[in-house]
Amino acid sequence: MRKYQPPTREFFRLPNKIFQIPLDATQFKLYAYLVCCSGSKGYCWPNMETIMRDTGIKKSSLQIAIKVLKARKLIAVYKHHNPYGYQNNEYHLRAEVSDGCIEA
Repeated sequence: MRKYQPPTREFFRLPNKIFQIPLDATQFKLYAYLVCCSGSKGYCWPNMETIMRDTGIKKSSLQIAIKVLKARKLIAVYKHHNPYGYQNNEYHLRAEVSDGCIEA
């Protein structure tokens, strides 16, 4: 029998506390996607088209899910401006969730 080797890539961690927060499947999927994109940085800036393509979430559902995650204080959203003049949302994961301190 082989000794267990923890995965080194293509996996990410979710805080255990996330299961105690009331989220529907779309909201949970979006949160998990943002955690995956953020990696250890704690923030990411995928555009809406990329999120829709990668998750299969429709635009109207995606906009609602973002509002819910913001309202539940799971993410903070800021405008990201790149050097080429484009802008899109920058999603910051709230540290309280990672620490397991957030209340639903």
